[in-house]
Amino acid sequence: MSPDRPSPIIRDLTSADRLDFIDLMRDAFVADPLFLLAFHRDRYHQQTASFLSFMFDMIGILKGRRRGAFVNGQLVGCSLLELPRSDGPFGMLRVGLRFLPVAFKLAGPATRLLNDYMRYTRAAAPTRPHHYLCMVGIARNRQGMGLGKALVQDAIAIADADRGSVGLALDTETPDNVSRYQRWGFELVAQVDLGKVEAYCMLRANRGADEGNA
Repeated sequence: MSPDRPSPIIRDLTSADRLDFIDLMRDAFVADPLFLLAFHRDRYHQQTASFLSFMFDMIGILKGRRRGAFVNGQLVGCSLLELPRSDGPFGMLRVGLRFLPVAFKLAGPATRLLNDYMRYTRAAAPTRPHHYLCMVGIARNRQGMGLGKALVQDAIAIADADRGSVGLALDTETPDNVSRYQRWGFELVAQVDLGKVEAYCMLRANRGADEGNA
């Protein structure tokens, strides 16, 4: 970071950060291909609030990491990270129940799109224990300042510190992001065609993984 771009403070988000998380991520993903397809333009504010609140809770239910980048005390970027060992089948049942209010707020095709996206992208991820970076978003007035890289590097450090994890997986629907992630050590492992949107599934192998998991 240059002197006029102070290094962010990255810490776990708490329930008190929920509304700031929703506001930031709603704005950060306003041009995201998946968001454009899933959420109705006239109900974007309400539908994204419901979905992002679900994502925030999902990571908490699964005992993952909700991370925030702060500059001068202001939240300027967020990431959601799933860990290899979640809360098991009971946790996934709770996630499914938590998604029901979201499904009621969305049209049927949007719910199917989100479910298909998760099912097919997760099928491309490693079958062995791994970290999964669900979302990374930067406030639009702060983009281009290296904050996204800082949050991705934060997730990489968490994954690398876990020798039981084979690496860090993520997906992007933006083709221009693929080369960016490749510069940070990720490899493209699959492309998932969902009709009107295509997901690029990527993995960065854990440099500290046990040989049996490598």
